[in-house]
Amino acid sequence: MTQPRTASVLAALAVATLATAAPAQRSREMGQETTIPYTANGGVRAYQIDRADHRIVYMQDSQLRWYRVTLTGDCLSPDKTDTLVTKIRGNSRIDRFAQVGSTRYPGRVCGIRSIVNSPTPAGQPGAKLAGKQGRQTR
Repeated sequence: MTQPRTASVLAALAVATLATAAPAQRSREMGQETTIPYTANGGVRAYQIDRADHRIVYMQDSQLRWYRVTLTGDCLSPDKTDTLVTKIRGNSRIDRFAQVGSTRYPGRVCGIRSIVNSPTPAGQPGAKLAGKQGRQTR
């Protein structure tokens, strides 16, 4: 009698796992507006400033997911010689109410205009390689 009950419990767990995994996968749609989970143990693991537009910074969270963050101004240096500084408001998330700055320009702080899910940016491990077609080298 315990075998059918065990099988039904396992089936229920499998269905529950699929039901919770599906929304999580949908929530990582690229380009979708979101927030970045932030914990005291490494909220932003890595970052990369867009060379063409210094108001755009790609941030990687502790789960190795990337986000494209558009700032309200030009407050970061493109050469990444400084440390990224984030100021959040106690909700353990980087959201549109957070502020971003750097150690190089301590008085220059920007707000966040947008945070969207992003694929790994070019130049980072795991980024999709761009085709050679239409690409120029200097």
